[in-house]
Amino acid sequence: MKNKSTFCSFLVKLTSFLAIASSFAYLIPPDKFVYLAFIGLLFPWFQIINFLFIFFGVSKASCPVRYNVVAFLVSLAMLNNFLSFDKERDVYGQVNSFSVMTYNIKTQRVFESNKNERLNPELDSIISVRHPDVVCLQEAVLYQNYSVPKQINIGGVTYYIWHSNKQNIIFSKFPIFNAGNIELDHTSNSVIYADVSINDTPVRVYNCHLQSFRINPSEYKLYDTLQFKSKKQRFQKGKEFLVKMSNGFKERAKQSRMVKEHINNANMLTVVCGDFNSTPSSYAYQTIKKGLEDTFMERGFGYGSSYRRNVIGVRIDYVLHSTNIGANSYETLPQMSSDHCPVYTTLHVK
Repeated sequence: MKNKSTFCSFLVKLTSFLAIASSFAYLIPPDKFVYLAFIGLLFPWFQIINFLFIFFGVSKASCPVRYNVVAFLVSLAMLNNFLSFDKERDVYGQVNSFSVMTYNIKTQRVFESNKNERLNPELDSIISVRHPDVVCLQEAVLYQNYSVPKQINIGGVTYYIWHSNKQNIIFSKFPIFNAGNIELDHTSNSVIYADVSINDTPVRVYNCHLQSFRINPSEYKLYDTLQFKSKKQRFQKGKEFLVKMSNGFKERAKQSRMVKEHINNANMLTVVCGDFNSTPSSYAYQTIKKGLEDTFMERGFGYGSSYRRNVIGVRIDYVLHSTNIGANSYETLPQMSSDHCPVYTTLHVK
């Protein structure tokens, strides 16, 4: 009985420690110490396990669940990044309002043909239903050797276009009076920006696609099914998986600092959209978000997963904004042919 009580106490303390550690893992840059990034990535699972200890352990005097309760209270601030229940607030009818959509389209062609006159039918249908004022697409494939038009008609509405010959593109109903990109080293990922005027107020829109883990679908399938030929292959593939994840954490850390420095130097109202390839408990997300507001946390509802490769999914697609911009609404739209969901928000300049 004593051994059982000791083991239970050990598990309680371990889960409490991991729950707290995962809440603060973002404080350490992964390119300085990468191992905490793995703990931060598992934040939701550690919280679930910690909660289960509280739920099932309250009647067990031998299990000191007070540690789990403390861990839960300490983790509340980070939990607020994952769960939101603010959808019902009445903030509609604001002046200077505008809508934004961000969507990783998973290497789909943007245009229907090499003439670049029409969007592909799926994108056209998504944008035409809502007609967001600004659309940020990631992993967008453009026809090579054909120039992208400066304007395009989508469902009877004219959109201005900006891209940087990589895989990000911005559509805007507002004329784009300045645009550019942030050069990321040794990657096909990119960050671009466009300056637009909303009722004479200049706003900079960033479209970010930060470094992925570079794990292809066939590898994910192998890891999911555990169909390895031998223990040696299992060890080798597991090692490759961890190396790719480590490299991804480190690259995103560097990229997030570059993006944040660029935002700070811009010194203007800002909306930051895109696929960060990072959860809310990550260093990359927390670095970019510092000093900004997250539309999901303001107007979202529930868990808000935007990347659904599996049943649970995670939130890695964001719309952040300056404090002088307010959020009216937030929606994660139904998943289409991509493994990401479009995120649609309405905002207003205060």
